[in-house]
Amino acid sequence: MDLTHTELNSPYKLWQRLDYLAATDSIQIKLDSVWTPEIKELLVTIDFDNPQKLTAFIDKNRLTETDSTDFSKSAAVNKEVEKIKKVKAAYNANMFSFDKQVNFAGWILGIALVVLFGLGYLFYAIGWSVRILKQKGLR
Repeated sequence: MDLTHTELNSPYKLWQRLDYLAATDSIQIKLDSVWTPEIKELLVTIDFDNPQKLTAFIDKNRLTETDSTDFSKSAAVNKEVEKIKKVKAAYNANMFSFDKQVNFAGWILGIALVVLFGLGYLFYAIGWSVRILKQKGLR
């Protein structure tokens, strides 16, 4: 059935109309006197062979206050999740990759070895100087 050129040209508009009809108990009246045989046949093919089934389906799938509240809560949670993802992405962007970490650790180790090697000779030189000065002072 083509609803393109009707006032019910979108699923949202069609659902609003069916919801209104179910809320006002008008589905039976529409089925008996207003809807065309084509619409009735379509309803039977999708297993709505009586108005009670169609009304029950609409009532079961109607949005409630709880649904609206839950939707609002989920939207707020989704915003928080997006904020957390952005913070995580910024944090990860500031971190070194594993290869950079290994390279950085290698440089630090090399510099530490050079400094320790130099300190070792400095202590050796100081100890040697102290011994020489003690020897000259003793004679």
